[in-house]
Amino acid sequence: LAAGKKVVLVGGDHSTPLGTLRAHKDHYGDFGVLHIDAHADLRPAYEGFTYSHASIMYNALEEGLFTNIVSVGLRDFCHQEAELMAQDDRITGYTDRDLQREMYAGASWKTLCERIVEHLPSQVYLSFDIDGLDPALCPTTGTPVAGGFTTEQVLYLVDTLLDSGRTLLGFDLVEVAPGETEWDANVGARLLYALCLRLTQ
Repeated sequence: LAAGKKVVLVGGDHSTPLGTLRAHKDHYGDFGVLHIDAHADLRPAYEGFTYSHASIMYNALEEGLFTNIVSVGLRDFCHQEAELMAQDDRITGYTDRDLQREMYAGASWKTLCERIVEHLPSQVYLSFDIDGLDPALCPTTGTPVAGGFTTEQVLYLVDTLLDSGRTLLGFDLVEVAPGETEWDANVGARLLYALCLRLTQ
């Protein structure tokens, strides 16, 4: 960052971006987070571990590392996390179910992406857990959940962010896990390449 470079973190589980978020806060000041994930990651601790992958966004909010977070594609979260999302004005959550229902009723993905992006400030960091995708695209990730996005839906959302004039500061791509085939790695590598291209815009 000090050398004027954009930084990408390739995980690892989703606990790993905490240091990256700290560094971006120190370097850029205020920014928002676009969080693509099947999970809210807002647990104060998970099985007694404070700095778990299920707590990354809770910990980052506690440290004040970003102004707000927009979590997209959620489909697995607990009552405690739901209550926090409802109470904390810094958190906006879009569940996969609600997004799908709007599209079934006639809303376009373009309209929904524009609505999502409206919540974000001028500087944005992308935190992308691969399990935000349909598990057909990432079957050996650690905590796959039925439902989720296609790769093109995610890239269209990022393109909408960039087309709005907002700046993408950096991103992480985490939870890409090896399996018996190269499928997960193939999907992860293609997304990494596509997102790096967008980071240079």
